[in-house]
Amino acid sequence: MSGGSKTELLKAFVKKGEVPSKPFVLPMIFSVAAKAEGIAPEQFLLNATKLSNTLKRVYQYYRYDGILSYCRNHLEAEILGCTVERSCFPAAVSLQGDASLCGEIAPIEGLPYAAIAKDVIQRLRITVRDQQLLAVAFDGMMRLASFCFGQTSEATLESASAALLKLGQFFCQAGADIIFFIEDGPALDGTYPIEWWRNFQQVAKVIIYHEALPVLMLRVSNSAVAKTVMLQAEGFLPCFVWDDLELFSQIMNELPTDKPFGIGFKLDILLGKDLMRLKDAVGQHKGRIVLLTTSDEIPYERFQPDLLQEVARALDMISKL
Repeated sequence: MSGGSKTELLKAFVKKGEVPSKPFVLPMIFSVAAKAEGIAPEQFLLNATKLSNTLKRVYQYYRYDGILSYCRNHLEAEILGCTVERSCFPAAVSLQGDASLCGEIAPIEGLPYAAIAKDVIQRLRITVRDQQLLAVAFDGMMRLASFCFGQTSEATLESASAALLKLGQFFCQAGADIIFFIEDGPALDGTYPIEWWRNFQQVAKVIIYHEALPVLMLRVSNSAVAKTVMLQAEGFLPCFVWDDLELFSQIMNELPTDKPFGIGFKLDILLGKDLMRLKDAVGQHKGRIVLLTTSDEIPYERFQPDLLQEVARALDMISKL
C-alpha cells in the first residue's frame, strides 16, 4: 500500500494486513538523544518537555517514520513492586525478588514516572499528528519475570503479562502506535512454553483493539525456532534480530513466504563493512518487511559525534528495497 499518512499506513496493516510499499524505519534512539543534545540523561528522562522536544528534534532531523517515546525505563518493574530511583543514570532498581508476591500489580496511575511518560506521548501526538508514528518499548515477559523475580514460571509469567497488558493499554490510550516487546530467545526445547504464548496473545489482543501494532522482537538461532514464531504470528509482528549475515539469510530463506515481519539490526552489523550485502539480503524479502529498526536501544555509552548520522545513512540505504 502506498499513500496516506504514517498512521493510516500502519492502521491499514494492523486492520487489513496491507504491507506498506516501503518499510517503516524507526531505530531505537532514546537516552542517547540526550547525549547528542548535550543534556544530562537524568534531567532528560525526568522532564517531559525536554524529552518530547529532544526526541522530536532528533527523529525529525533524520526523517524517521516514528519516534520512540518510552524505552524500558523500568515502569515494567515498578508496576510489579520494584523500587526505582531515577535521580541517577542508569536508574537504580531495587528488585522485588519474592516470587510469592508476583500476583500483586501496582496501579499505574499512581506512579509518578507514568505521568511523565504519558505526557511525552500526548505532547508528541499533538505536534507530529499523524505524520510520524509513536512507539514505546518494554522488556518482554520472559525478561521481565526473570529480572523482577529471578525465575520464569507460570505464575511469574502471568504476573509479567498482567503488568505488560496494563502498560500496553495505558500507552495506547495515551496515543502510542507501536508497542515493542524485547524478549529473550525461546527457553524450552527451542520453542516458547504454552503459557508464554497464551499470555502474549492476550496482551497483543488488547493492543490490536486500540488499533496499534504489537511487535515481538527476539533473536533466533535456527530456522525451527523462527518457523514456530512465524506460525504463531497472528495479531502481532515478529521482528527478528539480525546479528549474523550468513545465518540470518539462511534462516529467512527457510521461512514461510506469505507472512510479513520486521528486522532489528545489531548496531555492529548495521555499521559494518558489508552494507551492500546486507541491503541485497534484505531486498530478497521485498514486499514482506514492515519495519526496520535496531535490535535494542542504541546505548548511551556508544555515542560518538557521527554515530546517529551513520545509523541513519545505513537504514536509509537498506530501506530502499
